[in-house]
Amino acid sequence: MHRIQSGDKIRVLRLLSRMNVGGPSRHVVHLAKELSLMGYETRLLVGIPESDEGSMVRLAEEAGVSFSVVADLDRPISILRDFKAFKDIVRHIYLFKPHIVHTHTTKVGILGRMAAIFCGVPVIFHTFHGHVFSGYFSENTSRFVVALERILARFTDRIITLTDGLKQDIAERFGVTERQNIDVVPLGLDLSKNLNRVRNLSGWRKCLGLGSEVFLAGIVARLVPVKNHAMLIGAVAKVVKEIPDFHLAVIGGGELEAPLKALAASLGVAGHVHFCGIVDEIEDVYADLNLLILSSKNEGTPVVLIEAVASGCPVAATKVGGIPEVLENGKYGFMLDSVPELFAEQLAKAVRACRDIAALSSGDRQRFAANYSVAALAKRTDFLYRKSLKLRGINIE
Repeated sequence: MHRIQSGDKIRVLRLLSRMNVGGPSRHVVHLAKELSLMGYETRLLVGIPESDEGSMVRLAEEAGVSFSVVADLDRPISILRDFKAFKDIVRHIYLFKPHIVHTHTTKVGILGRMAAIFCGVPVIFHTFHGHVFSGYFSENTSRFVVALERILARFTDRIITLTDGLKQDIAERFGVTERQNIDVVPLGLDLSKNLNRVRNLSGWRKCLGLGSEVFLAGIVARLVPVKNHAMLIGAVAKVVKEIPDFHLAVIGGGELEAPLKALAASLGVAGHVHFCGIVDEIEDVYADLNLLILSSKNEGTPVVLIEAVASGCPVAATKVGGIPEVLENGKYGFMLDSVPELFAEQLAKAVRACRDIAALSSGDRQRFAANYSVAALAKRTDFLYRKSLKLRGINIE
């Protein structure tokens, strides 16, 4: 029987496919840092972000989280490069000898768990921050990924989702595993900057040459198909006919930037749609938007919505994935349909309503943010880790 001696630390090898700008990167860094304060030793393996996605490596460095880069752990499927990444993960497991391997996101969730199984790691966890079973790949590829997830689930001690809705999708819609094998652990974020930021509708927008009288909405998301920017830009063309001072800031980078710019020009709204790239001080953006919009086809738990609400910025988002739970079915924002005609009509209504909404109240912001504390995330994760170690016969003194 294994035993963790008094004074020894529980070793966790945490893996993330890419340390790009986004919620999963923040989540793993905050969790690793908080668990280290609780006596864990964590090492983080990450892939290299694509050039247009931005990097959050600095966040890990500032938090003091030890990490290593697996050069071949990028998103495109490649048998040769994936095998190299697998071997690199195996090497790290042999060197670190973790009690727990915990993977986050799909690519490394597959390779990391296969490596952990191969090396005989005592406890294996995987977190679904969303899923790629629809809206990402072809139908055949999606079926293959689901089949592979079903196999790996049999060797995974616990699967974690961030919302009840995602748990239902994983268990019932796609049949990856039984509900009793899944735990819901909400996202943990440091929202102190957002909560302390004062609304200022004449600050950041000056970079775009816009005044405080303009209604400025924004979308903060990678420029990839699943975020459905094309539907949003199509809706902008309809909204500006009713609301001429409506403008949209598109914040983020990605493969679709050129086609989306061309779409805005073809619809005659190039002067109303501003492509801003990746913005580092995103709190300044939330403070200066009249409305944050998400037009996604599929989402897990979108960090941008959480940060915006904590910043007091009104939000409007499609009713997909974990968004209804985040917004508590409309309590903290406007819910939009994914049908283009309805989306445009409902967006116009949200814009008109936001003329009278300067900001969410301080009390609402505080109550909302309390659902996503890093301390609660770490406490729940610690409980699940220790429970699984005991079930595997590993005594913790």
